[in-house]
Amino acid sequence: MNLDFIYNNMCFRKIANYIIQFYSIFKTELIFFQRKYMPIVNNDFNLHKVELFINLNEKKDVTLDFEFDEHKFLDVMLFKSLISKHFPNIDLRNYSYVHRENIRLKFTFDYKDKEFIFYYPFIHKMIIENDSTGHIQFPMYNEKILEKSRNDIILPYYNENRGMKNSLYGLFNIDCKHIQEVKINGKIMDIKFMEYLEKIKTPLNDFGLTYHSPIKINWMLIENGYNINDFESIEIKFLKGYMDEETYDYKEHIFTSNNINNYFITDYMFDIIKKKNEDYGRKIVLLN
Repeated sequence: MNLDFIYNNMCFRKIANYIIQFYSIFKTELIFFQRKYMPIVNNDFNLHKVELFINLNEKKDVTLDFEFDEHKFLDVMLFKSLISKHFPNIDLRNYSYVHRENIRLKFTFDYKDKEFIFYYPFIHKMIIENDSTGHIQFPMYNEKILEKSRNDIILPYYNENRGMKNSLYGLFNIDCKHIQEVKINGKIMDIKFMEYLEKIKTPLNDFGLTYHSPIKINWMLIENGYNINDFESIEIKFLKGYMDEETYDYKEHIFTSNNINNYFITDYMFDIIKKKNEDYGRKIVLLN
């Protein structure tokens, strides 16, 4: 059969175009169905939803943008691409710093049938001096990552075993594993807030800190329906205390703040993370 004849046949070309259009529509609808009714599954990581916050409150669902064959890393370039697509009227060059520091991705997922939340910020407040490392792999959690975490190996920041003296695994899985009490404005919080804290601990029990992604207090309050204009103070007390290496005194492990724009990280947490980075010959800084 003459291929040139078939190609130039108008009827055939119309049928071919219809088939291509149908396939394109079918593929789009299939992806939508899979994302809505069949959550993304990668071993034990089961993604339910991804939300892009362009400021403290305004957000859009960007779950469909996270197909595993397209996004392997979370970084600034990914943010710029998502913002350009979903918030085309936002020019980051002229966007206020107050809004930019609240830009974040919120991942809601299951890991081994337990629900978690991970926030990835546009502006990192915990940085390594003179180090351009900043992107993390997606998905952020799988069995291989959790196995390596026992030796404090978590990419991109901790990529080899430097000894367990300043163990992040010990910090988060022993010292910070259990929260005893939470108070906001002096009032003890209910079980709902405690359940939220269990979710943001992530599978690493680290509140995002191993990936250098501390959580802002106002994000926590907004998520739980609190009026941030009424905020006065927050106190989060861990069940286990720690031994002060200088005085050898036993101290309670407590996070306190009266600044709603602060990040949830205690002095003790940051001290261990700081020493861990010193093991690597690096200096880590927590920006205001």
